[in-house]
Amino acid sequence: MTSKRKLTLNDILDHRAYERVREERRNEIIEVKRRRRLHLGTVVTVAFENRATMHNQIQEMLRVERTVTDEGVMEELRAYNPMIPEPGQLCATLFIELTSEDQMREWLPKLVGIEKSLVIVLADGSSVRCTVDEQHAEGLT
Repeated sequence: MTSKRKLTLNDILDHRAYERVREERRNEIIEVKRRRRLHLGTVVTVAFENRATMHNQIQEMLRVERTVTDEGVMEELRAYNPMIPEPGQLCATLFIELTSEDQMREWLPKLVGIEKSLVIVLADGSSVRCTVDEQHAEGLT
């Protein structure tokens, strides 16, 4: 059974339709993402994802890649739908923001394995250790 929260082919606008609403949607999603972003120090940021952020990500990827086929859209849906959390779940993207070679030399060795060491402490004091999607883990360096 597919969750109603997951995106389908019917949720995705074609290029022309998306271009007509892109600027308005972009302004909306910037505000959504701002409220869902948490800075952890100077170079690490966590962005909590939801259906709206993933919908925007898919539309933007299709735009940049100039994807027009249903199969191409389905490929993006398969890639991003797992990042839409189900009720009672959280899903976040971890960003490491390094802008120079000096920063990379300094920080990358320190941050190896960071994706496995994050813990979220909830309001009731309980904690949840973050897990990494195995398909994404293969692409981490």
